[in-house]
Amino acid sequence: ITNGTPGAGTAVAATQWLSSVACIGGSTTCYAAGETAAGKGAILPLRNGVPGSVVSVKGSTVLNDIACPSATTCYAAGEYEPDAVAVVVTLVNGKITKVLTVGASSQLYGIGCTSTSACYATGAQNHASSSIVVTLADGVPNATHTFSGLAVMSHIVCLSGGNCLATGYRNDPARGMVSTVTGGVPSVPARVNGSEDLFEAECQSATSCIAAGERSHFTVGLIVDTPV
Repeated sequence: ITNGTPGAGTAVAATQWLSSVACIGGSTTCYAAGETAAGKGAILPLRNGVPGSVVSVKGSTVLNDIACPSATTCYAAGEYEPDAVAVVVTLVNGKITKVLTVGASSQLYGIGCTSTSACYATGAQNHASSSIVVTLADGVPNATHTFSGLAVMSHIVCLSGGNCLATGYRNDPARGMVSTVTGGVPSVPARVNGSEDLFEAECQSATSCIAAGERSHFTVGLIVDTPV
């Protein structure tokens, strides 16, 4: 995509799908995360938008999100299905250096970083019975906090000032949800009336973000302006 104009799509062999992409600031190097055709977590390096060779991540079955907080290091979050545990993968200079499990969760959906060493991942505990945010220090899981209520918080975006915004949904009734995460501790998720789910968000400033989601189940897209 150049100046908002999409180019031709490129099929990536040996993958089932790719769910997230993160780029190294100030460079043309990016990494996409997803699942290989063999049912393993996948990391795909890209240079100037051109796919390289897919890296199959042993000890994971899918990687749902990836963040690159420095010029050398990226972190990916996902799950290892046979053991029903979440995983965090550390990538340094394009090579996998750590694959760690997060015992308090069964899968991780999103990851965001406030600095080169401090990151936060959102996910599910006990197969989506509750949502959590996990604090990571240099890719190592640390404290875990639970979102209150029945919210399923699937994405998180972070600012360099230390705040993050988690987005997701809750059922009964279906509503999009947002929660501010400060130092790994989430606020009580707030309902966004007129929405059913908020899939992802990006922030324009330290106090304002825009979330994208749906208004009616798979029928109407939605954009929400939300404070941090």
